[in-house]
Amino acid sequence: MKDLRYPNRLRDISKIVKLINRNDVIIMDDRDGTVYDKNKISHFAIIYDSKEDGYPSKEIRMPKAKKKEDDDDVYEETYDDKSDDKSNNSVKTINEVICKELKIINKFTNVDQHSWYIIPIYEYQTEFRPIFIDKVNLYSEDEIYLMVEDEPLFTVNTSLFRDDNKKDWEHTTYYILNEYLRSNNPRFYVKSIFYHNRNTHNINALAMALKSYNNAKSIRIKISNSIRSNFYVTVGRKTYNNLRQEVAKERNEAAEAAGKVLKTPITPEDVNVFECIEEEYDKLDLILKKRVLTDDIRLITNRVLTTKKKSEREGSDFIDDMSKYLLKMIDKKSNITIDNENEFEVIKKDLGLRFLINLAIYHQIKEYKKYLEIEATSESYMVQLVHKHPYWNRYLVGLCGTGEIIAAELIVGFNPLMARHPSSYHRYVGMDQVIRRPDEKRQITRDLQIWCCVNMIENFFITNRNAKAEEETINPFNFDRYKGNFFCYEDYLVAKSMVGMFRYEKEHVRKKEILGFLRDEGDFDQIIKNEKWVATIGSILEKANFHIDDNTQDVVIEKRARNKSDIVRSTYIDKNGDINVKVGYGYNAKLKGKIVGVWAANILRKGGMDPKTGEYRSIYAKRYYESKARYASMPRFVHQLEMSKIKGSGVKKPNFHVMARRVMVQQFLEDLWFAERYIDGLPINGGTYAEDKLGICHLQERPSIISIPCYTKDDYDAYCKGK
Repeated sequence: MKDLRYPNRLRDISKIVKLINRNDVIIMDDRDGTVYDKNKISHFAIIYDSKEDGYPSKEIRMPKAKKKEDDDDVYEETYDDKSDDKSNNSVKTINEVICKELKIINKFTNVDQHSWYIIPIYEYQTEFRPIFIDKVNLYSEDEIYLMVEDEPLFTVNTSLFRDDNKKDWEHTTYYILNEYLRSNNPRFYVKSIFYHNRNTHNINALAMALKSYNNAKSIRIKISNSIRSNFYVTVGRKTYNNLRQEVAKERNEAAEAAGKVLKTPITPEDVNVFECIEEEYDKLDLILKKRVLTDDIRLITNRVLTTKKKSEREGSDFIDDMSKYLLKMIDKKSNITIDNENEFEVIKKDLGLRFLINLAIYHQIKEYKKYLEIEATSESYMVQLVHKHPYWNRYLVGLCGTGEIIAAELIVGFNPLMARHPSSYHRYVGMDQVIRRPDEKRQITRDLQIWCCVNMIENFFITNRNAKAEEETINPFNFDRYKGNFFCYEDYLVAKSMVGMFRYEKEHVRKKEILGFLRDEGDFDQIIKNEKWVATIGSILEKANFHIDDNTQDVVIEKRARNKSDIVRSTYIDKNGDINVKVGYGYNAKLKGKIVGVWAANILRKGGMDPKTGEYRSIYAKRYYESKARYASMPRFVHQLEMSKIKGSGVKKPNFHVMARRVMVQQFLEDLWFAERYIDGLPINGGTYAEDKLGICHLQERPSIISIPCYTKDDYDAYCKGK
């Protein structure tokens, strides 16, 4: 194999990864100029070349956003190790951030050596050719080119990624490639897999319409709240209540005069002041338009006669001239408004306006109407786009309580191509669980310390059985960190000392036997005499949180639902090459609010039990009520509920509604993931964790996919009747 032109450092791979997800970046074949379709590329493999000799230094400059003060300077300078004045520790930290970003273990990684490649992976691939940045077109104002090298890194005779094996290779590329390379080309090794943002349904237009709708709705609500508060502050409490009483009395009298029989009389509390302000504005606006129309009839008539005579003399088109004039007049008169306060006071007095009290509220309600129109227009366009989307017309249209607006939020918010498992949807909206922090856990007891020793000894045997235990093999990525396992090599050495000191040399010793040695035969009393061992056990328990189950006498990890108190701090490298810390919730709080606050409320309101049939209209409402009843009958919650009734106990009442709603939302997210992956023809990767790893299927029914696209709820009802 020839030496390729552009081997990279790992930081250059990081820049290429960022460029791949940009819409203005094109991936082109260096052989014939063919442009790659990003949606047909499954993912990218980051490969390391273990060749000892290095490559000459190559510079890659990363495009960045334009600066306001200088539009020509749109690219940042190269990060050059030779000219870099940062300390070695800073460079090392930057490399750690890059490795974390690309999901590469930094222990055995030479990040500064020019031995890294990134290769696109797709079906029926036989040549593995790396990507490099085309420096000739890098400074193009329109597009940036990522070129696929004409010389392959390695080739295969038969494709490893065939369609008949599609269910496996899309999520096992790492193992398939490494198994092949280990046997045929051990020089290369796949270090990581990068999944890019694929957009198979082109949801950009839907995302823009949804954003326009949400922005207009947000501004409209703020204006309406401002109008209410300004009106109340201006008229005062007494006048405010008197006006409501007057309107209630007038409506009751009008209903009596019309012969309508009201079930209950209208009370002042039933009167919406904002609606009264809207009614008076509509009345005023209609009168102003009528006045303007009456005054302009004469002007329009004269204009028609004058234009007709002029067109006959000059031979111009009479209809075109009149159309331009009328459009100009309509545009001018459509924005009829009152700018003079004295004029407004005269009109207010003539019409007897009580709620449109000043010019400020008049302009506010006018602005409110404008954003209401924008919101309606955006909603209409957004609904049209939702109806055409396969996620809607093949799945979401059939869900009770799920309309077009919340469907737009779900379609734009979730990307099944990036979510490899159903739990990814849980994590994305913060519906997963987190381990309780050390400051939230119980007091460390003797039983906890004993169980920590049991797990350390057990994992000592596991480590020796799987691989030779060296310092490099003991790291937090290899073990479950929350069951008393190793956090570092020193923990492993302590466990080794425990095994050597007592009777645990045989690997087949069971956990219960080890527990008996420690608890019943006094071995633990000798352990606590060693200060180093006690310190190690304490450090492990400080990083973990679990308790001993009273019935099974086993370790139970204490978890709770994620909330906004679980702040996530992540490091990233900015455009200047500096390390910054980003603080956030770690999940999409806005989308979570839409699902939990809007979708779940609609399901419980519309998906309840039908009194005629006795069945639930929605399977998710059924899951909610079943879960709520199950939680209410659990002994620990029954005990907690009884304790909460005791004054001064400090025990909180269990919130069964929140717990059951959580189960319902999690089930919906799993079904949504399955449905979207099925519609897109993507593999399910084993399904949920319980199904794939534990072999447990909680629900036998999967979400039903509609065979014939139904664009509206009426179409779906007709589809169900004819089915």
